Amino acid sequence: MNVIGNFILTLPEVSGVSDKGEWVRGGFVVETQGTYPKKVAFTAFGEEKVSMVRDLKEGGLVNVEFMPESREYGGKWYTDLKVTNIKQNQ
Repeated sequence: MNVIGNFILTLPEVSGVSDKGEWVRGGFVVETQGTYPKKVAFTAFGEEKVSMVRDLKEGGLVNVEFMPESREYGGKWYTDLKVTNIKQNQ
C-alpha cells in the first residue's frame, strides 16, 4: 500500500533496549492531496527507516509505502501503519 502527500510533521523518536538489542522508533504525519485532504500518521521502526524520516523536508511531497498492522490489547484494537519505504519527490 502507499500514500502520496505532503510531509507536515516529524513525531518524537523513542528508543530502548530489549532482549534483541537496541531499538528506535519514530513517526511522521503526511497530509494527502485531493478535495478532502486527510492527515495520516506513520510509524518507522529501526535505525534505517528512522534515518529516512530524519532526511525528509517538511512541506515536501512524499510517497510512503507501508503495511497496516493491528493488534489487540485489553479488549481494544490498535492499528499501526508501518513504513516499508519512503521516497521524497522533487
